[in-house]
Amino acid sequence: MNGYLVVLASKSRYLQNPLNTKYKGVDRLPPYSPNIQEDKQALDAYVFGDFKDDTGVIPQYDKAKQLLDLFGESRHKFEIIYCESVSAAGVTSNRKGDLRFLGHDVAASGGGFWSIVGDFPVEKEMRHFLEALNESGLFNASSDAEAFLQEYCTRKLADYDSALEILGVYAFT
Repeated sequence: MNGYLVVLASKSRYLQNPLNTKYKGVDRLPPYSPNIQEDKQALDAYVFGDFKDDTGVIPQYDKAKQLLDLFGESRHKFEIIYCESVSAAGVTSNRKGDLRFLGHDVAASGGGFWSIVGDFPVEKEMRHFLEALNESGLFNASSDAEAFLQEYCTRKLADYDSALEILGVYAFT
């Protein structure tokens, strides 16, 4: 799974985890609310339109830019990020533009992109992983992300049996 996402520039304060307040990963998709009029057209296009592929990402940068432009009237700030599965990194990478590596996230792919790094577990036995998080609230090393995922699954924490994968996350400079 390699592609682009249009995400909130910062995670909503209502969704922020007190243990990982710097989080800048894939779990920043705008929440679907048809009641926010200035975002309605863009959200409808994102959720129901043809922007995403079957893995839940936008395959081409131009389509991601087109979607970002639809959010132009929003009171929220949005940005485009690029994410790629570590297992597929470089295989069919279609990265475009000047990108800065933000870090490795561990998330359920396929549309929602719920992140166990963004939704950092409260269990004391997991807190030592906080030391490995960088300034973006992500792991610099894929090996740290893998160890975190393995420990998470071994402890059978929330939705441990979901299709969780390690994703490299990039922002545009």
